[in-house]
Order: sequence, then structure tokens, then C-alpha cells
Amino acid sequence: TFANLAFMWTSTASLGLIDVLSFKECSPNKICSTLKNSENPCLFREDECIVTVNGYYVEMLICTIIGTIWYFAVKNTLKKFQTMDSSHWLVNLNKTVTDNRE
Repeated sequence: TFANLAFMWTSTASLGLIDVLSFKECSPNKICSTLKNSENPCLFREDECIVTVNGYYVEMLICTIIGTIWYFAVKNTLKKFQTMDSSHWLVNLNKTVTDNRE
């Protein structure tokens, strides 16, 4: 369904970004490629490729910053929703619609 696809693409994208956000080096300070299609200089010289910055931590930092900004941007709206009476959330199909905007 559409709802299932909407939730699945985010996890696929976040897992795919981990490789892009990872930084690697060869043992004698040659930069390894983080992209799958480019050639890896460590393979030709048989050096070990060392991950210097794990993309998972970079991604978690970015997501935490975005989440914190989002929270402070909508904090007042969320508090307003929490203080509403439960009758605001009920749907009454027999009642005529009136405009109760504040």
C-alpha cells in the first residue's frame, strides 16, 4: 500500500546514506573511496582501508539536530493539542459544522 511505501523509503534512504557519510583512509594516508562505483586505491596496493568516521554517527548527529529544530519549531502547537479537551477529538456525524477557530 501507499502508506507502507511511505514509511519504507525513509529506512532505505537512511541505510544507503551510511556508506556515503562514512570516511575511510588507507593505512599510509591515502583516501579510500566511499562510493561503490569508484576505484578503491587500497585494493591495488593491498593496504588496509580504515574507517575514520563512521557514517552512522554522522547520520545520527544530523537527524538529532533536525529533530531538535523541528521540536522547538512546533513545541507550542504540540502543547496546545495536549491541553485540548477530549471532545475536540471526537467526530460527531449528526452535528452541524460550526467554525470554532480562536
